[in-house]
Amino acid sequence: MRVMGALATLVLFATFFSLPAWNASRRQKAFYLWDWGMGLYPVLFWLLLYYWKVGDPRPANFMELSLVGMFVMPASYLRAFVFNRFIRNGYLNSLVTIGLTLAFALAMRLIVPPLG
Repeated sequence: MRVMGALATLVLFATFFSLPAWNASRRQKAFYLWDWGMGLYPVLFWLLLYYWKVGDPRPANFMELSLVGMFVMPASYLRAFVFNRFIRNGYLNSLVTIGLTLAFALAMRLIVPPLG
């Protein structure tokens, strides 16, 4: 139960602290409904990779999950203030940001050495 509570807290914090960036994207008309789940996609992807035993399967590596969840916030701000200036297509902008968070989750599973 502790893990589920920690996951819920992580997703809620990532969503809450990303609200200003999402509001800026909404004002620029580059915000879509699937962007609300952006705090959840990389976390679920990391859990799926953990289930498939990609990378080290030790439970101590759940620290990676917190880094993956926290990466959603800078990715949201990158999207709102950098990607929106260089990528004018809102759909592509959103997909690039989600792809960036998923690539970070994959990199964390493959690069981080065994912990604990």
